[in-house]
Amino acid sequence: MKRVQKNIVESDIVTDFPYNWAAPEEETPEHCLLKQEKKEQVWKAMNRLNETQRTLIVAYYIHNQTYDYISKKYGIEKAKSAASSSGD
Repeated sequence: MKRVQKNIVESDIVTDFPYNWAAPEEETPEHCLLKQEKKEQVWKAMNRLNETQRTLIVAYYIHNQTYDYISKKYGIEKAKSAASSSGD
């Protein structure tokens, strides 16, 4: 009976598989579950906002629309910061 070595030596570390055989972290079941839970939490929070707030947040963060575009599209005047309105 011939004996076969199971382990692979890579970068001075003995392992059953080379490191690049494992799924990238963003594809592990744990990471996918955590990502899904976070997504659900965000949408629960979004659903507590009124329709206008939710629409504006989705336009900016999901659709990557600029403040200028959003203000023109929805007829909303952009707010001035306290520093710029005080004359500083």
